[in-house]
Amino acid sequence: DQVAIAMENARQYGSERRRVDELDALRAAMADISTELELPRLLESILERATTLLNATGGDLGVYEKETREIIIVASHNMSADHKGTRIGLGEGAMGWVAESAHPILIEDYPKWPGRSPQYDCESWRTVVAVPLQIGGRLIGAISIADTNSGRQFSANDQRILNLFSHQAAIAIQNARHFDAEQSRSREAETLRKAGAAVAATSDQ
Repeated sequence: DQVAIAMENARQYGSERRRVDELDALRAAMADISTELELPRLLESILERATTLLNATGGDLGVYEKETREIIIVASHNMSADHKGTRIGLGEGAMGWVAESAHPILIEDYPKWPGRSPQYDCESWRTVVAVPLQIGGRLIGAISIADTNSGRQFSANDQRILNLFSHQAAIAIQNARHFDAEQSRSREAETLRKAGAAVAATSDQ
């Protein structure tokens, strides 16, 4: 009985230790992306951090284009091909599925998954986890993380971690967009000011 109790205590301690490590890694990832305001670099950072969090092979991140109802891949990390610019319709593949359903998905055996996208036939993934990027129910985009290791399967805990991370990532993307828009307005205002000054100088002459 003493041995059984000791083994159970050790198991619980190990589980708690892993959970603490996961939370620490999650906090570090969130802190890292929250300081980045340049949108292209932010998107790359989000994807790389998500891949590291899950100790995975690589992944893609896409933003939602409302006009065409498509996910456009804007960041691609450690894949066999660079998928930037790829357009994925709602419901297509893992990213299209989560974008349309607004729910995460965990795919244990991607090659046998009937919903896989032909645009990713070049990839030799084993397992895939994908989540939507949302703010207040509004779709921002989607992120998909994959692993090519034949012995690897993402777990429900991996999905939970990625889902938690995605909420902070969506907020960071929105903040970067607001910052980018403000910078654009400032540049436009400065251009108009210079043009006005040039016109006034010409009028004086």
